[in-house]
Amino acid sequence: MKIGILALQGAFIEHKYSLDALGAESFEIRQKKDIEKPFDGLIIPGGESTVIGKLLHKLDLYEPIKNMIENGMPVKPDEKVIKEFLNEVYPKYKNNKRVDILLNNTDFGVGENKE
Repeated sequence: MKIGILALQGAFIEHKYSLDALGAESFEIRQKKDIEKPFDGLIIPGGESTVIGKLLHKLDLYEPIKNMIENGMPVKPDEKVIKEFLNEVYPKYKNNKRVDILLNNTDFGVGENKE
């Protein structure tokens, strides 16, 4: 398994160290050519979301990464991103039947393992 780590801002190097310790192959995504390599999952480290969004657009990474995610690319957000999602986004959409939100995805360490 090969994991791409979005390395535009945030604590991306800590994610690389964690993957290295697990024996997983990983690489940093800094520019569009980096996502031309085949990979199996994506880690999006926490950071200032406005800045990350601007950089993704400026580097022409936003649409390709968005398409990968929409087509099933597994993504593990940073813990800060998860907390922001739970506090800011989830309350707005939790009752919208058109939005499918998975809160207990333990495949990537998110949520609780209820086994």
